[in-house]
Amino acid sequence: MEKKKIYLAGSFLNFRDKIISELGYKYEFADPRKNRQHSIATLVVDDMGKAKECPIMLACFPKGNSRGTMTYAEIGGSRAKGNYIIIADETDKRDEFLDSISDSKLNSIDDAINFLKKKNMKTILS
Repeated sequence: MEKKKIYLAGSFLNFRDKIISELGYKYEFADPRKNRQHSIATLVVDDMGKAKECPIMLACFPKGNSRGTMTYAEIGGSRAKGNYIIIADETDKRDEFLDSISDSKLNSIDDAINFLKKKNMKTILS
């Protein structure tokens, strides 16, 4: 059975390791830390390509960290392709724009993990 692929958008913090370790049995992940990092141009091409290619995007905004411009671009590209957008926002002030274009708005990375454990994304996406 083919696993649905999730693009993990957000800052380069360790939240990705936790998500992958807890959900790797159920989903495949596109991790931008594995994209070419030797120039901004190749990084943008790789990040945007993966963001559009994956049917699900999980954008994480950990507490105490600012939202990056590239994450907004990745979310926009993913939304333009009609992908399912999950926002996990732990910051002090939610972004109304992001909430308005997301399919699921969650308050923490742990909430996102629990959401993805419980949901059958194959059913949602078909």
